[in-house]
Amino acid sequence: MGRMLLKWKKSLTSEVDCNGSTPLHFLSSQLNHILPLNASRWPIRTLLEANPAAMYQPDNSGMFPIHVAASVGAHATITRFIGERRTEDSEIRLPNSIFSLDFEYARHRWEHCTALGCTGWVHVTLANKKGRTPLDVAYFNCPPVWDSLGLIYRENSQSIIGFGLDICGAKHGSCRWDHFRQTYIKEQGHDYQRKELEKLKDSTQTLCIGSVLIATMAFGATFALPGGYRADDHTNGGTPTLAGRYTFDALMIANALAFICSLGATIGLLFSGLHMVEFKSRAVYFMTSTYLVGTSITSLTAAFALGVYMVLAPVAHKTAVAISVMGPLVMVHAQMEMYLKWAHLVQPLCSRFGKTIVLTEIPCLIILGLLSSYWPILVIFCWPAIARNH
Repeated sequence: MGRMLLKWKKSLTSEVDCNGSTPLHFLSSQLNHILPLNASRWPIRTLLEANPAAMYQPDNSGMFPIHVAASVGAHATITRFIGERRTEDSEIRLPNSIFSLDFEYARHRWEHCTALGCTGWVHVTLANKKGRTPLDVAYFNCPPVWDSLGLIYRENSQSIIGFGLDICGAKHGSCRWDHFRQTYIKEQGHDYQRKELEKLKDSTQTLCIGSVLIATMAFGATFALPGGYRADDHTNGGTPTLAGRYTFDALMIANALAFICSLGATIGLLFSGLHMVEFKSRAVYFMTSTYLVGTSITSLTAAFALGVYMVLAPVAHKTAVAISVMGPLVMVHAQMEMYLKWAHLVQPLCSRFGKTIVLTEIPCLIILGLLSSYWPILVIFCWPAIARNH
C-alpha cells in the first residue's frame, strides 16, 4: 500500500504535521531493533527511495529523523541511516539537538552519540545556533567538578559522550570559559547552587554510612582472626596461631587497607558535610572519599576471600577455591558499567582511527583504570611475598 501511495504522489514524503514531523520522523520513532531480512520491505527504505532528501528535513525543533531514532534508542534504524549515508560521497553535520534530549533517554543517548561522533565522516566541530559545538554541549551537561559548577558521576551518559567526543578530536567553540560559566549559571536558575549543596549533602550522608560500616567490619575482622590466639602460658602467648603464613599476612594487609581507606573516607566525608567549608573544597573531599570507599570495598572483598580460604582450605580445598573465585565478582560488578561502555566505544573508534591505533591505546587506558581501581590487590598479595623473602 505504501509503495502504491508513493507512486501516486511522492510529495507525501515531505508533508509535515503541526510539529514539522514528516513520515520519516514517525517511522524513525519506532523501536525497530531488528531490520527485516528483506531490506526492500523496510518502510524507511521505501521512503528514502522515493525521496532521499527526507533524511535531511528537520522538524520544528531542529531534529532530523536520525536524532528521533537516537532519542528512542532505535539502534537498527540509526545503523541503516548510517549505511544509507555512506553510499553518498559527502559529509554530514552532527547537530547538537541530539545532546539536549530529556534525561529519560540517557540510557540510549550515550550509545548513539558516541557511535555517531566517532564515525569518520561525521563532523564533530560544527557549532549550533548558540555557537556551541557538540563538545561544548557535552561539557554544558557535565561541568567539571574542579570548576565548582557541580557534581556528577563520571560514568553518566553525559560524561561518556564528552569523553568519546574528546578522543575523536572534537573542539570547543569560540565561547570564553567565563561566559560559559555565566550561561550555565543563568540556565540552571538562581537556586542552582542550593540544589548542588543538597545533592552533596544527600550523597555525603549515604556514602558516610557505607564507609563507617566498612571501617567497623574491618576493625572487628582484624581482632577476630581465624585460628584464634596462642595461650598465655605458651611462647609468644596472645599472638595469632596462624601468624607467619602467607595467607595470614595477606589477610592482615587486606584488613588494614580496608580500615585505613574507609576511615580516611569517613574523615573526608565529615569535611564535605561541613557548611563552613567552601563548595569547591567540599567537592574535592567528597570525590576523594568516593575513591577511598571503592578501594576499601576492594580490600574488604579480598580479606573475605582470604579468610574463607584459610579456614576451609585444610578440609575443603575445592569449596575454599570456589568461594575465593566468587569473591572478585563484587569488584567486577562495581566496575561493570565502565567495562560495558568502554567496549561499546571500541567499534566506532576503530572505524574512525583504525584498529591498530585503537587496539594499542584503548588497552593502555583500560590497564591504567584497572590499576587505579585494583592496586590494593597488588599490595595485598605482593607485600607478604616480598616480606617473607627478606
